[in-house]
Amino acid sequence: MIALTTSSVVALSIGATVALDVRRERAAALAELEERAELLAAHMGDMAAKPMRAGDALALREVAHMMASLPDVGHVRLVGADGRVFRNHGRARGVYGHGVYGHGLCRDGV
Repeated sequence: MIALTTSSVVALSIGATVALDVRRERAAALAELEERAELLAAHMGDMAAKPMRAGDALALREVAHMMASLPDVGHVRLVGADGRVFRNHGRARGVYGHGVYGHGLCRDGV
């Protein structure tokens, strides 16, 4: 009876340790993913700033396409400081290159 109780305590202890390790690993992976997303977003913002100001739809399309083609990027949305969506591009729901407003174009045709 005591051996069974000791075994149960050891098993619960191991289970709790494994659960904490999994939780730590998940938190570390999420932090790494968030950091990568912030770096990619900053890089994309730098590349898209001039074309956005100039209203260069072709250059914006190229920036969005290049970023969306990265293996860990599923969707790209270029949004101006005023909140206007300039470009939607990505593989959302398995459809590559189709934005929210159709084929990567937004309401204003950019």
